[in-house]
Amino acid sequence: MGKRELGSNRGATPQQPQATTTHLVYEDDPRATTSGIRVDPGMPPDGIPEATPLFLGSIEVEGEGSELPEVSSLPPPLPSPRAWLEDRGEFARGGMSRLHKAYHGPLRRTAAMKIMDKDVPHGLGARERFIEEAQITGQLDHPNIPPIHDFWVDETGSLRFTMKLVKGETLTERLVAQSSSERSARDWEALLNILLKVCDAISFAHSRGVIHRDIKPLLPKSSPLSISVDRDSTTTLDPPSTALGTAAYMAPEQARARVRMMNEQTDIYLLGGVLFEMLTGHPPHPQPTVAGAILAAQKNDVRDPQEVVGEQTALPPELCRIAKKALSTRGSARHETVDAFRREIEDGIRSGWWFSLERFRDGELVVREGETADAAFIITEGECEAFRMEDGKRVFLRKMGEGDAFGETALLTAQKRTASVQAMGGVTTRVITKEAFDRVLDDSWLRPFVGALAERFRELDERLMYIRRAEPSS
Repeated sequence: MGKRELGSNRGATPQQPQATTTHLVYEDDPRATTSGIRVDPGMPPDGIPEATPLFLGSIEVEGEGSELPEVSSLPPPLPSPRAWLEDRGEFARGGMSRLHKAYHGPLRRTAAMKIMDKDVPHGLGARERFIEEAQITGQLDHPNIPPIHDFWVDETGSLRFTMKLVKGETLTERLVAQSSSERSARDWEALLNILLKVCDAISFAHSRGVIHRDIKPLLPKSSPLSISVDRDSTTTLDPPSTALGTAAYMAPEQARARVRMMNEQTDIYLLGGVLFEMLTGHPPHPQPTVAGAILAAQKNDVRDPQEVVGEQTALPPELCRIAKKALSTRGSARHETVDAFRREIEDGIRSGWWFSLERFRDGELVVREGETADAAFIITEGECEAFRMEDGKRVFLRKMGEGDAFGETALLTAQKRTASVQAMGGVTTRVITKEAFDRVLDDSWLRPFVGALAERFRELDERLMYIRRAEPSS
């Protein structure tokens, strides 16, 4: 994808003998008086203050490869839709803009209207980014990205655009209402499904050469992608020493203002920060001041989520691992793409995101006969041998491989283990603790069936042992 030209046509129509490029021209633009360039008159300004440069029209440059001085991306003053939009007040505010509810009378629809603050210094490139946000977001047609409805400059010179208003609570409100220690497996799955939808939207934006750089649970649901940069562009609208984003969630390259290093992996870090806050209730860099948060983001000394909440709250180990990987300091150590980040979460949900991984060396006992059960195991790699001791002799029971489970009967029936399991070569298992079992089966109709099956299996095993001991020795 090449660099985008804001306010310009991409090429000639079939009826044109030569390619033409259209540029917007203002009163203070030096090209307005450049010899050989024709300025087509445009719409006269409507109530624009005298201090605002007047829109003169457009210029069309014939031929491929024609060069002109850089053009402002500010659109011409357009007739304000204030006649049919009723401003119903502010409902959210950001660093450089605010969101109002706006009622569209003819359509009987309430939209979200984003208004750029007039006192934002122009030198920060904020106006250009605001325009770029509206233009590029307006081109992203995705069910999880609120569509842009209209864009204009009002009579005071303020930039505004309207978009779909998505009703409901924000993710932050959901996280505040219920801590990680209070969530059931069903609650976790609902939260993760929200994150997966965000991943879908960000992945789609990346496929169009757009990165976000300000993903956080605090964003209102009606806020679209707020900052965008072309994938193949060698320049951005941002000054080289500007740290853009929200300090408590920033990736290290953002906090260090390394604009040219920001790419898809930057957004992956921010998605990891959202997952981190789901787990811990805090952003990755929780500091009382912005300066402190930026410094923490530069160091990126992010603790393990389980360590943050303490032993009193058990977190899904697989989700902690995914979050830590996404929050790596180096972009190359993070997930390669947003789709890869999303797949790991989906795989974790399917395979048991409450279950940690544990590795055993060759000959090491995974479980020991006679001990109290505190976990069951699923083999993900390698082989194990189950055996029990009878009259001082080792009796082979069975060999198990990838996908086989053991230890569940003693765990579910709260009885001592009736056999030992030994690793044959290196073995990796998923560890299902009693607490993890309870969380997954919480409020599930499967719980009584699982418990009954485990109890009946134990009874059959005890009968088999009794029969074998009663048989005469050969």
